[in-house]
Parts: sequence; structure tokens; C-alpha cells
Amino acid sequence: VLLDDMGKRSEAEPLYRRALEVRERTLGEEHLDTLTSVTTLAEILDDMGKLTEAEPLYRRAIKMEESTIGADHPQTLKSINSLAVLLEKKGERPEAEQLYRRALEARERTLGPNNQQTVRSRKNFVFFLQQDGRKEEADEIVKRAKVAADAAKEAKEAEKRKGGWFWQR
Repeated sequence: VLLDDMGKRSEAEPLYRRALEVRERTLGEEHLDTLTSVTTLAEILDDMGKLTEAEPLYRRAIKMEESTIGADHPQTLKSINSLAVLLEKKGERPEAEQLYRRALEARERTLGPNNQQTVRSRKNFVFFLQQDGRKEEADEIVKRAKVAADAAKEAKEAEKRKGGWFWQR
């Protein structure tokens, strides 16, 4: 982790691979710590531009996450969004679009429209659509997000006017 934090990913990569091998052997392929190693290695490889090596790891992570923590769990949705970004980099736009849409819709439904992870998915998908020349569709998504943000802001202000507490998560 320290090497990765220092930006020395090429030195960290073999250590992450080794950690994954050890966890698979000692804990099994379905253990949550093994899952963490799979996603971490996928992210490292992706960051290094090793997309063909990262892709199967993301796919494996998503499959494991869906069966262990659930299809709408924030970690599963993060992996889906990461795979969408990777596929976009590879030029595999139809599947990337499906995954961007899936991650955004699930995050809006489960985390809310103003959650930081939802906002990240929205930005990625809007940029994707704009790159595709689909400005009207992108604008509609932005408009929907603005309405949700305005509603949340108004609810917060109304709560303040009542003198009550407004807890943010």
C-alpha cells in the first residue's frame, strides 16, 4: 500500500498479485478479503494502463460482489462504474454505456441523487454521452440532477426554518 501511495505502482503490482494469491489459497476465492485484493489489483492495473489485465479482474470482482454483498451495494456499483470507464478507454462504447447507465440508476435509487458516488457516476455518464454527440440526453440527466439538488436544498432550508436538526449522511 505504501508503494502505491508513493506512486510506485510498478513496484507495488507484484506485491498486490502475491497478496491475491495468498488470500485465494488461504481464505478462498469468495472471501471478502480476497475480493478486496481482486478489486485493488484491478484498480492498480487500470491506473497503470494495463487494461486487458484489469478488465477480467473487474469482471470477476463484480461477479463476486453481486453474489456476496449484492448487486446494489456501493462497492459493487463502484466496480461497475470502474469497468465502464475502462471499457470506454478501450473503445468498447456499447457495453460501457450499459454499465454507466446501470451504475447511475442504481446509485440514484439506493444512495440518492446527491450522493458523492452518484454525482461521480452522473459526471462520467454525461461526459460519455457528450462525447457521443448526445447532448440532449446528457442535458436531460443534468436537468434531473439539478431538480433533485434544488429539492434537497429546499428541504434543508425548510428544516432550518423550523428550528429542527437536519442530519447529513
